[in-house]
Amino acid sequence: MVGQILSRRGLILVCLTFVAILLIFSTRSKRIVREASQASFSAPPPLPEFDYTEKDRESLQYVPPDVVRAWRERNFLVMLGVLSPDNAVRRRRRHLQRLTCWQYQGVARRSNNFTGDLLVTFVLARHPDHNYTHSPQLVEEGLRWQDIIALPIKEGRVSTNKVIGQDGRYWGPDAEIGMSRKMYKWFSLMLRLLPNVNYVAKSDDDMFVHTPQYLADLRALPRRRLYWGNIVNARFMPLLFATGGLYTASREVIEQFLTYEPLKKLVDVPYSKEREDEFTSLYMQHEDLLMGRVLYEMGYQPLFVGEPMCRFHNLHGKGWVGPLSHSSLMIHNVKEEEYAQLREYFGEKKQYRPSRFKVRRGRLYATCGKR
Repeated sequence: MVGQILSRRGLILVCLTFVAILLIFSTRSKRIVREASQASFSAPPPLPEFDYTEKDRESLQYVPPDVVRAWRERNFLVMLGVLSPDNAVRRRRRHLQRLTCWQYQGVARRSNNFTGDLLVTFVLARHPDHNYTHSPQLVEEGLRWQDIIALPIKEGRVSTNKVIGQDGRYWGPDAEIGMSRKMYKWFSLMLRLLPNVNYVAKSDDDMFVHTPQYLADLRALPRRRLYWGNIVNARFMPLLFATGGLYTASREVIEQFLTYEPLKKLVDVPYSKEREDEFTSLYMQHEDLLMGRVLYEMGYQPLFVGEPMCRFHNLHGKGWVGPLSHSSLMIHNVKEEEYAQLREYFGEKKQYRPSRFKVRRGRLYATCGKR
């Protein structure tokens, strides 16, 4: 009996010792993570006044200097550019996004003095319908919202009968190449304007994103080499790219993209039928595929983070159409009346937990279902 008691006491002592060791390691691990987190999120030194070029002044003509200064003082987690043209249909889309997915907590906008983790800007150019100037409506919109980047370049001319919501259709080479040019110029400007931002995202004006969940997921993802979105294979080359409804990349990925010499030489060249082969050789007629092509040609290996159709999907159309659910994160091909419906459907919670991501073949993949 005594031996059994001693044996039990010895076992209890071993268990208590093991628990104590675990607590010590847990405490040390938490301290290390906390210190690393504090180091990662420590405030950078104040930035000097932005050194405008003449083209910068035109691009930022609807963003007052005090707002530019506020942007540079903020430590945004991510800046997002919405490619959009200067016409009535797309103006309504921009307005609907502002009233719905960009009204969530965490979005920096004029009404909250541009305070938040996500800065959204709409990227426009000089439209042929207005003789390559800005419409009076755009001037009014820019002055009201202070979120318009008006690039000093020409918008490409649409040469097909495509309308919003027709996936798989084509706006015509001049219009499509013009979107790639806008994307490149916006990247170049905003990386100089906001040197402390961690991530860069690009989206369309006919999509809705469940913004709080997007930000919760982004905070949980790696900061280095990230390339996150609906990752697909190119048809004619062995490369991957994120489709253009919404994708997010680490700052360093975009910096690499901007250094590709063949693209730098071509991005300012006006489109012409005679030089079309030069543009299509880089896939400039598809702004999302262009990103994947350039990274592939440079031999740059990003960390691909792929999304299943339960989270990134079209609401209408012929391809990649998925059912709306509370797993949905980015919903594309949205009709005008559906922005408000989606905002009401998702509502807003006090706290959002990051989604689960699984590692497979050196990539991360989001999972469906409850978080």
